[in-house]
Amino acid sequence: MKEAISYPEFVAGINRILIADQAVLLAQPEETITENIYTKAEYKSGAVCLDVGDKSANQPYASEDNVHMNDEFGRIYLQHFIQQIPMSAVRQNYSPD
Repeated sequence: MKEAISYPEFVAGINRILIADQAVLLAQPEETITENIYTKAEYKSGAVCLDVGDKSANQPYASEDNVHMNDEFGRIYLQHFIQQIPMSAVRQNYSPD
């Protein structure tokens, strides 16, 4: 039986493909992962639909939903994401109005 790959191995494999297009898949922050592949349960509970102007805004996702995460996960992920942006890219693409 073949052993499942870990999340870091998965991300590395995807990034080997994306490099040709100068793209990168940002890995989920380590502190949100359990068993080397799954998102911790604490980040799955309390997830709600984003407010995009329709009637589903802020409605909770079903308890069996394993794709959408809560606001604490979003906060951690965005902090992690922002730290990955090179300052040279910010300076190069920033033009004040």
